[in-house]
Amino acid sequence: LFCRGKIFVFFFPPPAVAVGRSVPSQKHVMEMLLTGEPITPKRAEQIGLINRAVPKDDLDRIVDHVAVTIASKPRSVVSEGKQLFARQMEEPLDIAYDMASYSMVECAQSEEGMHGIASFFSRRNK
Repeated sequence: LFCRGKIFVFFFPPPAVAVGRSVPSQKHVMEMLLTGEPITPKRAEQIGLINRAVPKDDLDRIVDHVAVTIASKPRSVVSEGKQLFARQMEEPLDIAYDMASYSMVECAQSEEGMHGIASFFSRRNK
């Protein structure tokens, strides 16, 4: 079971605020909260509440793979990307595009960015 709402027990749970904002369709979150009925991991995946549901035996391997993949990226780019993603979500689409464009230029002009671009072209030209 993935989640059990508590609205009818004591309170409307504060995590519902974050969950409601992160799922593409708030109607699914509202159903979970109002009914208090649990959902399966597969259903949570279908409605966008989690990225993917995996068998318990595969969980450590998959988590390790994702962690290693993210850790292999430049730390400054990952940090800036996370911050930009959070900031732009609150903005109208045109401003979000402007923010992303500015960030892309800033990253490309950084030492890590220039190294990454040079590396890309050196592999491409082989």
